[in-house]
Amino acid sequence: MEALEVMLSVPKRANDIIHLNMLDGFAELRDSGECLMQGTFTVWDAKQLIKKGRERQLFLFDLCVVFSKKQDTTDGKHKYVYKNRLMLSEINVTEHIEGDQCKFALWTGSVPNSEHRTIMKAVDHKAKL
Repeated sequence: MEALEVMLSVPKRANDIIHLNMLDGFAELRDSGECLMQGTFTVWDAKQLIKKGRERQLFLFDLCVVFSKKQDTTDGKHKYVYKNRLMLSEINVTEHIEGDQCKFALWTGSVPNSEHRTIMKAVDHKAKL
């Protein structure tokens, strides 16, 4: 079973590295620890909950979560432009939002409904885990 897990983790790790290499403008990359995973999420900021969510590429590192925006380049490819970072030591998680199994929230401060809350929706339940 362990050999199978290793075989399955290699393509995922390679894909994560490819996406990480497209991240532009994040100066603290080396100080953030290992990139544990990445993925596309729909994100709502606390001040814009009634607006449509924005698609963001998230990178989970040992020490932080990085939010980036996909941007097309002139050569027909794309890159991810750094938008924001939340330190894991400063955030709390609300696992379920509004009855949607794919939605969750990251927030700072002492209460979950603070103005420093970011709601996210994963593509599916597996991506949320």
